Amino acid sequence: MLAEGPPCPAESSAGTCWLPSCLLPITAAGSTSTASATWRDDVHRTCLPHQAIHRQEEHVRTDHRLGVSSNTPSSPPCSTSLPGALAALCTPPPPPDTSWSDVEEDTLLQVASLERRAALSHAESGVGGPPAPSPPAGTLQPGLNRACMAQPVIKPDSSPSHDLRAYLPGDVAEVYLSSTMKGANLYEWQAEALALPGVLQGGNFVYSAPTSGGKSLVADVLMLRSIIASGRPAMLVLPFVSLCAEKAAHYQRLLAPLKKEVCEAYGAKLSQQMTIGPNTGIIVCTIEKANILVNRLLAAQALDTLSCLVVDELHMVGDQERGYQLELLLTKLMYTAVGSDNLPLDTLGHQDLHGSLAQRGLRDGLQIVGMSATLPNLDVVARWLRASLYQTTFRPIVLKQYIMVDGMLEVEGGETVRHVARLFPKEEDPDFCATLAQEIVSQGHSVVVFCGTKKACETVALKLARLLKVPQRARSDCGGMEQRSRTDVAALLGQLSASDTCLAECVRGGVAFHHSALSSEERQAVEGAFRAGSISVLAATSTLAAGVNLPARRVIFKQAYQGLPRPENLLTPTQYRQMAGRAGRAGVDAEGDSILLTGTGVTLHSLRALVRAPVSPIASCLTEDRKGMKRAMLEVVATGVVTEPSDVQQYIRCTLLAHMNSSKIVAATTVAALQWLGREDHAFVTWDRYHQVYRPSPLGCAALVSGFPPERCMAIHADLQRARECIVLPSDLHLTFLCVSPTDDLIPDWRRLLQLVNSLQGADANVASHVGLNLGAIMARAHGYHQRSSGKPEEMTDSERVGRRFWAALILRDVLAEVDLQEISRKFGAAQGAIQGLQERSSRFASMLAAFCERLQWQDLEMLVSKFQARVLQGVRPELLALTEIPFVRNYTARKLYSAGLRSPDSIAALEDETLLIEILARGSTGSASALQSKRAAREILLGARNIVSAKRRGVLVSLAVDSL
Repeated sequence: MLAEGPPCPAESSAGTCWLPSCLLPITAAGSTSTASATWRDDVHRTCLPHQAIHRQEEHVRTDHRLGVSSNTPSSPPCSTSLPGALAALCTPPPPPDTSWSDVEEDTLLQVASLERRAALSHAESGVGGPPAPSPPAGTLQPGLNRACMAQPVIKPDSSPSHDLRAYLPGDVAEVYLSSTMKGANLYEWQAEALALPGVLQGGNFVYSAPTSGGKSLVADVLMLRSIIASGRPAMLVLPFVSLCAEKAAHYQRLLAPLKKEVCEAYGAKLSQQMTIGPNTGIIVCTIEKANILVNRLLAAQALDTLSCLVVDELHMVGDQERGYQLELLLTKLMYTAVGSDNLPLDTLGHQDLHGSLAQRGLRDGLQIVGMSATLPNLDVVARWLRASLYQTTFRPIVLKQYIMVDGMLEVEGGETVRHVARLFPKEEDPDFCATLAQEIVSQGHSVVVFCGTKKACETVALKLARLLKVPQRARSDCGGMEQRSRTDVAALLGQLSASDTCLAECVRGGVAFHHSALSSEERQAVEGAFRAGSISVLAATSTLAAGVNLPARRVIFKQAYQGLPRPENLLTPTQYRQMAGRAGRAGVDAEGDSILLTGTGVTLHSLRALVRAPVSPIASCLTEDRKGMKRAMLEVVATGVVTEPSDVQQYIRCTLLAHMNSSKIVAATTVAALQWLGREDHAFVTWDRYHQVYRPSPLGCAALVSGFPPERCMAIHADLQRARECIVLPSDLHLTFLCVSPTDDLIPDWRRLLQLVNSLQGADANVASHVGLNLGAIMARAHGYHQRSSGKPEEMTDSERVGRRFWAALILRDVLAEVDLQEISRKFGAAQGAIQGLQERSSRFASMLAAFCERLQWQDLEMLVSKFQARVLQGVRPELLALTEIPFVRNYTARKLYSAGLRSPDSIAALEDETLLIEILARGSTGSASALQSKRAAREILLGARNIVSAKRRGVLVSLAVDSL
């Protein structure tokens, strides 16, 4: 157990020292609660009035046909008086048969207060809580809390409306219908879900449906109603950047009638300054950006800026790598809401330890909506969020799942349903992949073939393009996309990657491949051509199913694994269902099917088990072995949301961890996290003895605003400290090195790296010396004399880590010098998509780095990095930065405009029309596809420049500095 440590140097003035000694005796052994008792039970026993528990039980409604469950949320937990910093964490609750006369007086006072409070109106209950009564039909409820457009009260014996126009204003509904190309009628489950008590009035709501089951419409309705009634923006949290881009375009169309805009907070979309103004309608975020933004809103006491928060793929809260950030985000919102249920001083009889809702910046209420794939324990998540719950297995398109075994299709259970007649020679098509694809494309439908690796995607696509006869799909099957000829698409791809004709060759045959090594322009071209029907067969890695919505009539699993065919790389049941769920397009197909092929490194037994396997339940990411609790405690202390030991107890009771584990585990995890954060050698959090509160150190504040995991902050801090002492400015290479994450996964060609390092001269050679590049280690790797590692950051040596980082810095230096992407690809032997991925990751890291420096008051380095970050994002020299602020203007386009004398958004906005822009963009391009592309780009660039100029003139009414976004 860690010692308390020496007093802080500032103790005489601020009374600050390391964490309190009262943490030290606290161990899980100090608790007398039984191992079977969960923290959720503890909260209910000690904090909930009996009436509240009965009300919750009475409002549970289950429809066994559709799997409908509606839980009226229970009253929030309350804290008890704490004798020390965290002593109460291990104080057991009274067992079920304990009379209230045996409970401590302070606890009784608070329970009695809650019982009295239960009789009051819940109109100011903040996030979630029991639903308020529905207002009169067809009226608006513009009050301060969860204002939302009212829906007529649904009587038990009546049916909810199935017409979308009953939920949204006419002009918004019409735009929605024209944008989505769907009818106005809701599915039965969608109408029932919206009719659950409190959902349309702003109560928290969690629901699940299979992939392609229509989950998005419910969230769209709730977000739009929230925006219309409150005038405040909603936030949509998505797991992947590609999904964010797709949704941002979708919502931009939907918000047009409301004169609202989409704010994009994902990838490298944001600059150092993010603004949320009166015209902001929906903020589209990735998980990480959403968490940072909520931290900023909490610190500014401005959480009431938001009206609704929607989490797509809620099941990712249990993801091993990223789930903890989603759990932190939702925990902070729930803790903020619980604070609203504390009573005034004269009611409680002692100081309000947690602050009112208004003090935390949540005055007007916030609805949380979570949509998820089917999960076995989604009810636990709903209880955690105090949300109504709806679950359905409905899918508008029937999905049939098969395994191909020796030319026979078998269903779950091993029954054979059809013999597949071979259409190609066995040596050309041993596993029937081409045959199964030809069956579908001959009918005018589309096919997605999932492969385990990027190389396999390309190999399969080339073979299918050679074997298949793929007719052009009819325009009625294009989903509203403009259809181009395959020749035009192939010509466009040829221009984008003149050195690699593989993709263009496939497209001419109606086939394409899709993976992360493609450039962003290539991916966009392939996705657009597949949606429009120009190509009908797509060989892709599993990232397509997770990040891009491209459904097909048939899904074929060429390889049921990710990476090499090893048992540990077999798809998980969740991944398999998500990928198989892409089969069938609503409104186009009557059914869809997925087929697992055998003979590809996975046994038949494993494939059968995969089809039958249940989905794993969600587990909290805040357990000690997953390290999320350190980040959880640091964030709330650094934002000032948690200051006292009693706050800590209240906060951890709002975590998913506390709803799924015993109080022993929760207490031990929390104490261990706080002790680690307060270690003398890297104190992120300190204990103010005089005021008896936790305070963040400058390092803790820097970790918060940057978003860096606490475990990595010390290495980053050391790098920056060395750079401040001696930074090499005559070359871009040193700043470029700093902007590459120490954990970036781009693998170098060690032989090429050795050659490049040996050729360094002048300032570049000085950079190699200053960053600690080990030439001997590089030589050993280049000649194969090294100890093999897994490649994981935590298992790499310092020499290997610096070598990888320097390799990436050399690539980025050429990008910033505006060297052609194809030339960089040839020089380093790296795919263009990998180079663009490095550029985007480094831009995000540089933005976080600038925020880190700013909070440490290293203004010199902060200024250098923040200016450099914009160049990394755009891949340009300094003079082109202003032009790259315009949407659709990338580095090569900016150079064309700059050379033509158009050097700022103002100069472009001053043009009368796009004629000059079309002429400039068309220079050096040939073909009808290029001419059409130039016209489109010119229109978008002119509109984007005018919007930038107009925004500058309007000014900003509400501005939030989100430095690390």
